[in-house]
Amino acid sequence: RIRNQDLDDEQLQAFSQRFGPLEEAPFGRMPEAEKAKIKNRFVTTLSNIKVDGKPIGGLGNDEATWHSDMTYSETPPPASLLLGIEIPDQGGDTHFADQRAALAALPAATLGLMQASAMAAAGTFPMPKVLFTAFIHGAAKRQAMLHLGALYTVAFLLVVGLTVLIDGGQFAKVYLFGEPVTMEMIESDGFYTAMWVGTLMYIPLGAMFWHAPALVFWNDVSPAKSLFFSMAACWKNKGAMVVYMGCWFVLFALASLVIVTIASALAGPQMIGALVAPLGMVLASMFFASIYATYRDSFVIEHIVDTTV
Repeated sequence: RIRNQDLDDEQLQAFSQRFGPLEEAPFGRMPEAEKAKIKNRFVTTLSNIKVDGKPIGGLGNDEATWHSDMTYSETPPPASLLLGIEIPDQGGDTHFADQRAALAALPAATLGLMQASAMAAAGTFPMPKVLFTAFIHGAAKRQAMLHLGALYTVAFLLVVGLTVLIDGGQFAKVYLFGEPVTMEMIESDGFYTAMWVGTLMYIPLGAMFWHAPALVFWNDVSPAKSLFFSMAACWKNKGAMVVYMGCWFVLFALASLVIVTIASALAGPQMIGALVAPLGMVLASMFFASIYATYRDSFVIEHIVDTTV
């Protein structure tokens, strides 16, 4: 963060070019005649200020709540530079996502969605607070869930690290950072080997952590023991789990087909980005919430799920 800078568009562009070649700002299907009126195609305005009833910024205000630039491109730009012209006294901060924290929080987030499913099954409407179930029921449960999250992070990174040893990190870059698959990767034997090794290694990893959040939180099983019991339950019910995962695979494939069809009919690649995020979050929430049903049908539940959260 560099404070108290007074730059015009050309100066901002010149400064940005010091970090590498620039990409033009996305303008969608704007006619070329309209594009010709734009003074600088590398600098765009984000603002909620309106003049004569029209926003002065090309993206308005809402899209800046969560934003990932040009992910539909074959090679998305690695970064964007922001210059604050007018900002509020409070709020308006720029935040960055931490993938390590997301990994560590995944068991706790899964439990929150499972708790919501349990409440719905019991006839109680779950409120948003239920998503934080893992953190609001005492220090002991919170510490156990964080311990489980740390175990998952380490195990996941070990699997990814193994693929890096095989192909030098090509598959990891595609899987973790969304880098495009190039012909060089396709022609490389190491890339496919890493992909299959990573996939096969993640199956037992997923099985170990499948029921673990519920076992740790609801059954007071230690994080280490929960991994064994979760794996054993998945293996015992492997036929049902295969059918379950197959149904979800079909659902995700159909959702992808719908997105591509709508995008092709309306606005091309830009529409894909607009549809993927909300639909992806809905499907992911449905998927993780459905894990409660597999837990309920795999273990004898002798307690009443707390619906007072």
